[in-house]
Amino acid sequence: LQGSTSLDTRATAATQSLNTQGSRFTVTSPQKPKPVIATNDELPIAIGSEVAIDQSSLETTDSDNTPSELTYTVTSAPSQGELLLSGSAVGQGGTFTQQEINDGNVKYNHTADPVDDDNFEFEVSDNADQTTSGTFSIDVQAVPTIATNSGLSLTQGNQVPVQTGDLEVTD
Repeated sequence: LQGSTSLDTRATAATQSLNTQGSRFTVTSPQKPKPVIATNDELPIAIGSEVAIDQSSLETTDSDNTPSELTYTVTSAPSQGELLLSGSAVGQGGTFTQQEINDGNVKYNHTADPVDDDNFEFEVSDNADQTTSGTFSIDVQAVPTIATNSGLSLTQGNQVPVQTGDLEVTD
């Protein structure tokens, strides 16, 4: 039972000295707990990379459900990359479970240019249709590249300062 349910019951005494009594009882069952987003930490990723979203970054718990019974539904897909479940794209309306996160099967693949951070919105439900929602953030980081490497020549034991024209890194 969920919520409140009323039931009428009548009790009749075994002896004639008691009259039939009518009683009304209200039985209230406890509400099932909602899933709780226990961990939701921003995921760092380099431009053009693919990385697993593991339970150290995203974990939802529920005291009366197992990880395989907690289902994430993507309510707004990432715009700078894509979510993958076992290599297949998961778009808006797509689903995956906490167990699939725990097993390393959920990944984010950065595909966009220029470099912008990303996120996706989700709703997590348990097998009793209790839900909670959140946003998972992805920190897209530029990878430094060597713009100039002209090399240096010097004899053993000498020192030469490295100038910007000799070696330059950009991100």
